Amino acid sequence: MEALKFWSRPAIATALWVAAAAMTLSELSTVAPSLRTASSDAPHYSRQPSLRARAFQATRTTLSP
Repeated sequence: MEALKFWSRPAIATALWVAAAAMTLSELSTVAPSLRTASSDAPHYSRQPSLRARAFQATRTTLSP
């Protein structure tokens, strides 16, 4: 009977910790899909091309044989 009292508290604590860890990990697996669906519902704005200098392209064409 003494051994049962000695092991019961750590066993209960371990069981609760395992249950909490399993619940946390199962909820964590749903984060990525929910973020993907939330981002697909957002409106997509078309981005206009940025203006860049063409100095590198001109220099490259003048240096090539």
